[in-house]
Amino acid sequence: MKRKMAVFLLALLCLLLGVACNQTTAKATVLATEEERIVISIDETHGEVALTQVLDALQTDGKLTVTISGGMITSINGKQNRTESANSGYSWMIYTSNTQLSYAEYGSKTYGDTVCYSAAFGADGLKVAQGETVILSYDFWSF
Repeated sequence: MKRKMAVFLLALLCLLLGVACNQTTAKATVLATEEERIVISIDETHGEVALTQVLDALQTDGKLTVTISGGMITSINGKQNRTESANSGYSWMIYTSNTQLSYAEYGSKTYGDTVCYSAAFGADGLKVAQGETVILSYDFWSF
């Protein structure tokens, strides 16, 4: 009987730890807040974390306000994307220091010595990790 109880408790502990280990969380710091540029340092991640989760956490902490639609950032701190014409406008663009998840040929932004390149994914698809820097920049676009 004691052995069955010990096995049950061990299995329960493994289950609880497994659930806790599967949680995806992130801690981040806003390094710069400007009208057309936000710089975020990813301080800590647990599990596979998307940028949207980081932005949600920062919003919950009152560090910034963000609106996201379809994985695209549509406003930050009240500054909304704006269409100038059918072929041009201003939008919040994502730049990341993770060179494996970015396109250098589509532009870069810097913060101090850190260079961030145009992200290959939207806010809901961009995975972030500890030590990375993300720059959100309100940029003009046209085609």
